[in-house]
Amino acid sequence: MQKIVQLQLLSTFLLTAICFMACNTQTANKEKKEIVKKATNTTTKKTIPQNTVGEEEFDEFAFMQEESLGDIHLGLAAAKLSQLLGTPTTKTKPVEWGADASYHHTLTYKKQGIELDMVEEMDKSIVVNMITITAPSQLKTKRGIGIGSSSRAVHTVYKKEISSDFSDEETIVAGSIYGGVIFGIKNHQVSSIFIGAAAE
Repeated sequence: MQKIVQLQLLSTFLLTAICFMACNTQTANKEKKEIVKKATNTTTKKTIPQNTVGEEEFDEFAFMQEESLGDIHLGLAAAKLSQLLGTPTTKTKPVEWGADASYHHTLTYKKQGIELDMVEEMDKSIVVNMITITAPSQLKTKRGIGIGSSSRAVHTVYKKEISSDFSDEETIVAGSIYGGVIFGIKNHQVSSIFIGAAAE
């Protein structure tokens, strides 16, 4: 009889221990899920860069592609370019760039103050890849900035796109050096405008 009582007590003890362990496991799992949930929410929050438009992430590549100087824009075909500007003052020989494994050549229109980097696409078509203007160019961006415009005017019309990380007193970068519009500044006035990727 004493053995039976001992067995009953032992069984009760084991059942209590198992229930206790199960409860602790459920609590631990619940706490673990909460920790994972918080960590996931933290790491998946969208990071907004310094140059933003509204509350959405700024697309510097799209901004660069949409900008132009007069009728000249990135992706403009060489055939159309000749209709707009005529014959270039100089044209360099095509050279393969290691950065993109594509062939590039430079067209210079000295009297118009225009220099263009041209690139050969996969389909063998040749298009404008980068644009640079200096005096005496009369071309202006879509927002009306040209050679001689004040640096204050640039800051006003490109306020949301300007990157403080890449800009200083002599250079104002709208977008970034990896894709955007770069304004050279001299004596508080625009001395050059570049559209394209200045770095890879």
